[in-house]
Amino acid sequence: MYPRIDHQTISTIVGHPEPVLRNLQITQTYSEINLALSQLLGKNNVSWCAYATWASKTAGKFIRLENVDAAIEEFLRGKDWVRELVRVIPGAMTWFGWKVKINNSFLLKILNETAKASAKEVAKGNLLVFAELAPLYTQFLQSIASNPDQKESNLKAFLDYLWQNQSKENAYDKLEKAYTAYQEAIFETDPKAKAELIFYANVLIGYHEQIRLDPAINNSLNAPIEQILKKKLLGEMEQLIEASIPRFLFQLLSPFLKSYLGPVVQHMATEWRKISTKMLMRIEVPDGHLDLSEDIPLIAYEPAKMFPEELLVIRNPELLKVLEDLDCSPDSSAGSAAKDWGNLGERMNFIADFFRSAQQDEHMFWPPFNAEQTALIKQGKVPPGKL
Repeated sequence: MYPRIDHQTISTIVGHPEPVLRNLQITQTYSEINLALSQLLGKNNVSWCAYATWASKTAGKFIRLENVDAAIEEFLRGKDWVRELVRVIPGAMTWFGWKVKINNSFLLKILNETAKASAKEVAKGNLLVFAELAPLYTQFLQSIASNPDQKESNLKAFLDYLWQNQSKENAYDKLEKAYTAYQEAIFETDPKAKAELIFYANVLIGYHEQIRLDPAINNSLNAPIEQILKKKLLGEMEQLIEASIPRFLFQLLSPFLKSYLGPVVQHMATEWRKISTKMLMRIEVPDGHLDLSEDIPLIAYEPAKMFPEELLVIRNPELLKVLEDLDCSPDSSAGSAAKDWGNLGERMNFIADFFRSAQQDEHMFWPPFNAEQTALIKQGKVPPGKL
């Protein structure tokens, strides 16, 4: 018996103010929706919610700032821009007759603040997609039945709900096609045709989701390190010299200091994108993780194959049209690597192959947390230990 997901549960999670617990509840709910959908779609093919489960779990690591200190310390170690910053700032202050100490501890504090800014963007994206799509999946489960006599009326009722709840800033045409394909898959008896319909729906929903997430992803990659650094440095300097010179004089000197810092800070921002990209460009999966900057590996459950048998060659014409737009390497996972996760086209090229490769992997039905952790999450508590 699968847990029943209702709109009130979704609304409560969406309204939760604490991002860490909210993310855990989002991850768990995606997993439960995926299991509930298997009663309609069958247990051979996972829905988009399976991928959302593990993407949300991956986002949770960033939201909780796991391993951020170690990553930043490695980032600071031996970088030319660090030595330059340590040299330039005291030199500038000495020129004015003041002394200020810039060291790794000071920079670590700034980078931690920047990481928190990135984490906020990740949490924002995690919430945005869940708040939009979880109610639709919930309504789909409530509206659609496996009774063929109710097929047309059930789909109409669901699509009416879909369009009534369309967000003003985003068209739902992809979602209409996706959920229609899900319903067709329920009644499809040919295993290959069913698998292609589910893959088509998953890719369309993934495409819709990534369009919605694009600003949050790029904001998290491009955290405002320049603004934070300049604000912190100038703030510290202002406090340091405020007692010794008139405030208006410091304000006159401030533009000069900013221009003096400019090149070094810009270099620092470039380096930050590298570390934030490294942290974001991997996804947890049930039996390990995928590096998004590398090609999708051969599937373990059908050795030496890139995709499951039923998805090796695509016949569905609508699916072929979508893949023609999104997949740069048709019928192959070679070339699926995304070098810039901030690029929507590169993301979708990877996602299309990932969805296709993992659609019939039974591990994707695994729960994201153990029984004890799940119980605490449902009680509104963050479990101790590794999540």
